[in-house]
Amino acid sequence: MKKNVGNIDKMLRMLLALAVVYLLASGTLKGTAGIIAGILGAVFLITAITGFCPLYTIFGIATNNWAKKSKNNLAQKEQSMSEFVTINEATCTGCKNCVKMCPQGILYIDEKSGKCKVTDASKCDRLGGCERVCKSHSIKIS
Repeated sequence: MKKNVGNIDKMLRMLLALAVVYLLASGTLKGTAGIIAGILGAVFLITAITGFCPLYTIFGIATNNWAKKSKNNLAQKEQSMSEFVTINEATCTGCKNCVKMCPQGILYIDEKSGKCKVTDASKCDRLGGCERVCKSHSIKIS
C-alpha cells in the first residue's frame, strides 16, 4: 500500500471528518443521511491517518509530493524511456506500424522529425509487439 495522500489533503480530510462528527453530535444529521455521513466521515478519517486512498489508486491520483513530482516529471519520463523503450531515430522510417500495434497508445510519430517517439514508457506492457512489426528494427524493448 503506497501512500498517495499529501499533507494538505490529510488536513482537509480530517476537517471533513470533524465536521461530520459535529453534525452527527448536534443532531443535524439523522437517519439514513446520518449513517451515510458517518461512513463517509470514517473513510475520510481512515484515509487521512493511513495516507492512502484506494480511489486515488484507481484514478491514478497522488497528492503527496505533488510539487516535487511535477518539477521532475519530464526528467523522470525521459529516464523511464531509456530504461524500457529504445528507438533508433537514425533508422526509424516513420511508417506508423509500431503506433498502430501499441495497445497502450504510448507511441506516436513526431510531426517535426517524422520519427517514432514515446509519451510514457513506464506504461509499456513490454510484450514487444511494436518491436516485431518495426520493419527497420528501430525499436528495442528491454
